[in-house]
Amino acid sequence: GATPAGLRVFAEVAADTIRRRGGPPVAVPAPGTPDELGARAADFIRRYERYGGARDLDSAVGLLRLAVEGERRREMLPGRRAELSRALLLRWRLRALDEDLAAAWEAVGSGGGFAAAEVLYTMAVAAGNGDLGQEAARRVLREATGPYTDDADTVVELLTAASDRLRGLTESVRLSEEWPAAAALHIEVLRRLSRANGPAVDTTPLYAAAALAERLADTADRAGARVLHGTLELDLARHVVSDDVVRHYAERALRALRPAAAEATGGAERADIWLKIAGALELSQLEDSDPFWRWEVLDALAEALAAAEDDGVRHHCLLRMGDVHWQGHIDPAAPAAPAAPRSPVAPAGDLPESGRPAGDPADDRDPPGRPAAPRARTHLDGAIDNWSAALSTGSPERPARLLTRLGRALGHRAERDEAPADLDEAVRRLREAVDETAESDPELAQRRELLGAQYLARYRSTGALTDLYEADWAYGSAARGARDPYAASRAWRARGDTAVLLARHTGTPDRLQQAAEHYLRATDVDDAVGAGAARAARAAVLEELAGPLDALREYRAALALLESAGPTGEETAAGVRAAVARLTSEAAGR
Repeated sequence: GATPAGLRVFAEVAADTIRRRGGPPVAVPAPGTPDELGARAADFIRRYERYGGARDLDSAVGLLRLAVEGERRREMLPGRRAELSRALLLRWRLRALDEDLAAAWEAVGSGGGFAAAEVLYTMAVAAGNGDLGQEAARRVLREATGPYTDDADTVVELLTAASDRLRGLTESVRLSEEWPAAAALHIEVLRRLSRANGPAVDTTPLYAAAALAERLADTADRAGARVLHGTLELDLARHVVSDDVVRHYAERALRALRPAAAEATGGAERADIWLKIAGALELSQLEDSDPFWRWEVLDALAEALAAAEDDGVRHHCLLRMGDVHWQGHIDPAAPAAPAAPRSPVAPAGDLPESGRPAGDPADDRDPPGRPAAPRARTHLDGAIDNWSAALSTGSPERPARLLTRLGRALGHRAERDEAPADLDEAVRRLREAVDETAESDPELAQRRELLGAQYLARYRSTGALTDLYEADWAYGSAARGARDPYAASRAWRARGDTAVLLARHTGTPDRLQQAAEHYLRATDVDDAVGAGAARAARAAVLEELAGPLDALREYRAALALLESAGPTGEETAAGVRAAVARLTSEAAGR
């Protein structure tokens, strides 16, 4: 069960005490040779890493300072200084005082190399987080780069200085013992440089980072290095411009990530890799050369779902699977289902898989002890299954958006299958979406319009007058709250249609007058087709309310708008021309 609150507080206080005191007190030994001092300092650092005590770090720093002062071997001095610098950086991470960063730079700044780059990088991160004083930054930058202007970007300058010091190490043909660590740090420096100037990504340092990561992966031959390489190639694919170049880097990402997925052992690591593979697969198919490519993306997402170890990741997987299915549903060129059964992926509990078709003997064998996962017959079913599961998995950050997607998809399936249960569920989910949306949210009007459409669809199916009243309310709220004139026009026109149905159902002529007013408000938009259609609908109402002459004038105004729109208005214009001809003929016969 859950840890009692009192015990949890006690544990937190006890842990904090251990971190501050560092366990049982240990006396600092008397000074010795630099080697002995360094060994004792290393013991204190290991003790700090175990207990988190600040006094252990202070002891290590003091010993390393003595070791640096006592070192007479020229070849050993850079290493001593680097050890001192790293201990000072550890202490800075504990208490975030500029004096530790300044002392770390003083220890290694004149020597350059990897240790100096570590200090510069740490200072850049501190500056980016607002944890570094400007005076300390200026002093270090003047020593590191020369003249420094007050209007320069401190973070960029520090990262650039770190990159300059690392370049000599990482571009070397002969690899030193510290090359892998220097390469990993240089990659991180370049990655941060690519994002140092706001939301726009500078791909130049990103190219360099990806190239270095590829060399690191070849050298280190570890899954983590391959993931890093694949991640950077995927990052490039997301930020280059040309479609051909996007595909090129997406395919490079796949070549790095697929072997890493096979090598990964932890579930969280496998889930992360498969999510990146899914993203690379999407970017590699910009031309849709393979009509079944979405099913391959869904297989990758199903692998991520099966490997996920927490509900937050599972929710993300399910949400993305629903999104991919939905895009396949609305894409007229996309096959609704895969061409053939695909290789099975072990289902994760009772959560839906990507949507492999039934009939594959391998798919019909579910792992013992696990319930069968629902398998989508089509993209539309897959969107509904996965979005429904996402709602009950984890805590959606924006439940209204997910509810809206699910409600819209249920409405599509209700229309496809003539399924009353889906229509009821669509109304319920969209009602929840509206209730979850703040009045100030710009999405509220669209969600109310979608809700109105489902109420209207249910009225057409069941004839329930309450649904017609609900549709009238939803469309009216959407029209009044819409910030976009096109959305407002669409909602006013839909409310006019609803008022006409109310007039027919209740036999109330006043509703027709309301419909004419709603249609008139729908014409207030810079859209010839939309305004023309609204005028045509109003003309039909006026024919009942005011007679043929008023209706004819309105039809002619509608026809002028529709004809001005060219081919896009032709379909509606044909019906309006017929109405104009009919009323003109009737007027001539009188």
